[in-house]
Amino acid sequence: MIVIVPDDHKYRKDNHTFLVYDLDGRLIHASPTNTELNCEELTGQGRPIFRPFGIACDDDYLYIASHKKLGKYNKKTFEFYGLVDVPMFINTHQILKSHDDFYVCHTAVDAIGVHGKINSAYFDVSKLKLVERPTTPIDVESHDTVHVNSIHEHDGKIYFCLHNRGRIPSQFGYFDKLTYQSKIIASVGLCCHEVQILNNTLYSLSSETGEIIEIDLDTEQPVTYRILNPDKTFLRGMDIQDDKIILCGSNRYTNGSIPMNNCFIASFNTVTKTVNRLFNINNADIVNSIKII
Repeated sequence: MIVIVPDDHKYRKDNHTFLVYDLDGRLIHASPTNTELNCEELTGQGRPIFRPFGIACDDDYLYIASHKKLGKYNKKTFEFYGLVDVPMFINTHQILKSHDDFYVCHTAVDAIGVHGKINSAYFDVSKLKLVERPTTPIDVESHDTVHVNSIHEHDGKIYFCLHNRGRIPSQFGYFDKLTYQSKIIASVGLCCHEVQILNNTLYSLSSETGEIIEIDLDTEQPVTYRILNPDKTFLRGMDIQDDKIILCGSNRYTNGSIPMNNCFIASFNTVTKTVNRLFNINNADIVNSIKII
């Protein structure tokens, strides 16, 4: 199954917290807007007060992050089980759960949070070092310089993507989970999203150029492949299924024009470097993130 978190909360009346499809494109579950994930106190700070984004899971539960709220759902029935107490900020992006710890992209404050049952740590991705808890920003933009949006755990490290807000090429790096030793390994793409690793290769999506990125983790050399027209389609959302890269293309709104049937799930063949469109997402126009469970 694939969990899809839409970003339609300014555009559609039939909003959802998340959607669940099988990989043949059959809709299994549509979770309605959950007002418990609203952050009313963030009104006027640059994002809708309800904006689910990050997805994580463990053996029993699915977790959905919306700004400062983290919702917990039964992984089989998708019943809402309440909120998880994790310190967060406005504009939370991707999250992951590793054993008892949550790793959170605190995008608005240039940090990745490491939140255990008792203690929290904050790794500043712009300075590549541990810092004290960041000051709460007044809006989404004032403290966001690198726009860290994606994280992935691999070989004892947390890999991350720095979008860089279109000012310079995106950057990719990691920090060690135990020592916090860190490194930027590559600069490539523009306004990138996603980090996935398969066969010692890091994959990401260059949203502004319509490209998929491969970075060899041994040589740290990047290669890009143009897979679609970025003027019409916005790449965001990626996971791995059976040694295949599964990715999402969404509508790119231009002057109020919305292309039809342009929100879809596709696979990328890492050998032939070709894309196969799997199914249209008829219940969403824009997607924030996806996760295969």
